[in-house]
Amino acid sequence: MSGGARAELIEDRGEAVAGEDFFRSRPFLDAEGVTHTLRITSEEGELMAPLIVQEIDGAPERDAISPYGYPGLTPVSDRHLDRLQRPDPVRASDIDHTGAGS
Repeated sequence: MSGGARAELIEDRGEAVAGEDFFRSRPFLDAEGVTHTLRITSEEGELMAPLIVQEIDGAPERDAISPYGYPGLTPVSDRHLDRLQRPDPVRASDIDHTGAGS
């Protein structure tokens, strides 16, 4: 993913990634306690992943974890699917995280 990517945290119980697949089904997302969808957009399209977001006691930051134990990004376009299959990883430094909160 090249520069200009932007992250957004959506408080939607993972609805943006819900689907027919078992691991994207509403019952699975609810059972795992999914609270948000992470959307990463760039000129190549967008990637989305369900997240469980929790407050950290005594801290202003929040913690976020995948319900899968791995990122679980869903490519929303064929261009992103191709990108995810290449060996060069998405670097966090390439993404504007201001829309994802702290």
